[in-house]
Amino acid sequence: MDDKSIALDVRVRLASGEQIDVEMQSQRRPAQRERSLYYWARLYAGQLRRGASYTDLRRCVVILITNYSELATARFHSRFRLRQDHGAEVLTDQLEIHLLELPKLRNAAHQNDEPNLTAWGNFLLAASDEDLETLAMENPVLKQAKDALDRLSADDEARMRAEQREMAEISYALDMGAMRRQGIASVVQHLLTVKFGELAPGVQERLVGASEPELQRWSERLLSATSLEDVFAGPR
Repeated sequence: MDDKSIALDVRVRLASGEQIDVEMQSQRRPAQRERSLYYWARLYAGQLRRGASYTDLRRCVVILITNYSELATARFHSRFRLRQDHGAEVLTDQLEIHLLELPKLRNAAHQNDEPNLTAWGNFLLAASDEDLETLAMENPVLKQAKDALDRLSADDEARMRAEQREMAEISYALDMGAMRRQGIASVVQHLLTVKFGELAPGVQERLVGASEPELQRWSERLLSATSLEDVFAGPR
C-alpha cells in the first residue's frame, strides 16, 4: 500500500516452484504490453542462480487485470502463449500471459465458459457491500476473500494507508494533467512568438491560465490567423 504508483503487483510462488505475477491497472499506461512481457522476463530470469541448470526453470505467468479495454476483442479473458504461426503447436508452456479486462465482463456474460474466473471478475467489480455479500453466499472461496477484506477494512492503520494511496493516485493524475497543459501552452506560446513577434505579458498570462480545450482551439487557429486577435477571437 505504500507504493505511490497506480500499479499494484502481487507475486505468487506456488508449491511447484511456478511463479505468478498479478498486475492490477486502473488507468492505461504507456507500453503496457511491453511492461507485461518485461514482468514475465524478470520473474523467469530471476530463477537462475550461479551453477543452476536450465532444467531448473519453472513456468512463469503474468495476469494483468485492467479497469479499461486494452484489446479489440470482446472477450473478457484473453490468454497468450508462444505458438507456431502456421499451426497450433505450442513452443513452450514456460511463458503465459493472461489479460482480464473488467469493463468487458458484463457484455461477455453469455460467453461464461469460465465461471470461477467470472465470479472473481464480479467480485472486483462489486460496487456495494450487498453485492459482495451475495457473491460470498454463492461461492465459499469468495466468502474467504470478503472476510479478509472486512478484516482489512476494520484495521484503522491499513485503511489510512489505503486512503493515502488513493490520494496519491489522484495527485498523480492531477499532476500529469497539469504537466500536459503546461507543455501545450509552451508550444502555443513559441508558435505565436515565431509568427507575431514578442508577446505582451497579458497574452503570456492568458496562455498559462488557459484550459486544454482553449489551447487546442488556439493552436488550430494559428494556421490561418493573420493577427493575435484572430487567434483569440470568440468567447474566453
